[in-house]
Amino acid sequence: MGSYRIKLQRRKVGFMCMAIIAVTTSIIDVFVTLPRSQNGMIVDVSSGIIISLGILSILKLIQLRKVLKDENQIKLLYNKENDERLQSIRGKSGMPMMLIMSIIMFISGIIGSYFSDIIFYTLFAAGFVQLFVGLLVKLYYMKTM
Repeated sequence: MGSYRIKLQRRKVGFMCMAIIAVTTSIIDVFVTLPRSQNGMIVDVSSGIIISLGILSILKLIQLRKVLKDENQIKLLYNKENDERLQSIRGKSGMPMMLIMSIIMFISGIIGSYFSDIIFYTLFAAGFVQLFVGLLVKLYYMKTM
């Protein structure tokens, strides 16, 4: 369990970095981007997504802190993450790679929104469709396995 505890500590640091980046980006959006933006809707959507990512990372950070205090909670989380059935379902549905690619599309859409509205809409639509298809495939494998 010692190596898994170190893995959880690294995750905690990663979530902390994500929260700091989200807060910094939100502050930049409020003071720099919003006053100069032509299309307020795109800036509002990208700001909302950045803020929600920051909130989610803070919630995961709190959850990890709670888990790290109790050895039984660490064992439960370890067993949940290493469940062979769930690993098989995730692998067959391609979920890790789909999730990573969708996140890259969303981040690219947010960055591209500063240059063109079409880039923003296209990447966000493709990311949502990809996540939806991944969810459908995952649900299919959960019912059949």
